[in-house]
Amino acid sequence: MPRKRSMVDYGKCRPEHCKDGICLAAQACPNKVMRQEAPYEMPDVHPTMCVGCGACMEACPLGAVRVM
Repeated sequence: MPRKRSMVDYGKCRPEHCKDGICLAAQACPNKVMRQEAPYEMPDVHPTMCVGCGACMEACPLGAVRVM
């Protein structure tokens, strides 16, 4: 069975809705595998390093992150 990992729904992701364009989901990642290169840019997840804890999913105010 494949392990769970976080995925960003780029259709729902709107970094401009996060304070100062800083992705709240990326900030919440305890392992820092979700990253945002610069404010107002879309975050990316390094899928092989994600442990699927769901912290990013809980932190995203737009529901743009899910664990699958």
